[in-house]
Amino acid sequence: GVAIIWKDNIIACELKGIENDRLIAIRVKGKVKDIIVVCVYMPSREQGIAVYNETLACLESFMAEYKAICNIVVIGDFNATLGTLGGPRGQGDPSPEGVHVVDLIREFDMICEDMQVNSSGPITSYIQANVGSSWIDHVIISSDLHEHVIECGIIPEDNINVSDHLPVMIKIAMDISHRKIDLNSSKK
Repeated sequence: GVAIIWKDNIIACELKGIENDRLIAIRVKGKVKDIIVVCVYMPSREQGIAVYNETLACLESFMAEYKAICNIVVIGDFNATLGTLGGPRGQGDPSPEGVHVVDLIREFDMICEDMQVNSSGPITSYIQANVGSSWIDHVIISSDLHEHVIECGIIPEDNINVSDHLPVMIKIAMDISHRKIDLNSSKK
């Protein structure tokens, strides 16, 4: 499944209209330009390239609706290896799914931020015992956001992570709208 959690003092709302349970999005109110954050869980190779492309087309259609008026961040499990096409930290050849994701990145003038030189962490995000590892979880952002990135990368393995995926993360310095919250009052 997919989920997005944000601080209650940030003005954001879930966006409806994505007709795919592998995608969820919020719109964060920016002081200059809003930011759309999309969490993805793309189909695995076992489900076939047609199912993958159908989900990717849904994402593409959603992004096309907001590209002109918002910056976009897409983060999550793409089930795609981007290889050297993804960025300077990329290695090897892309998977067939990865080629389609790279096409999307180029079409929407985006950057795979976790594969850039300044990103941190290991160069793998999925670890399966006795099988190997791959880099299938990514952070893709509008190129306009690149200069505002404070930190991006893959969080190394830790005892509290019970998933076979390593978390991807990004910190962006942007002026966004906040609600004033009285920390001394209790919510009832």
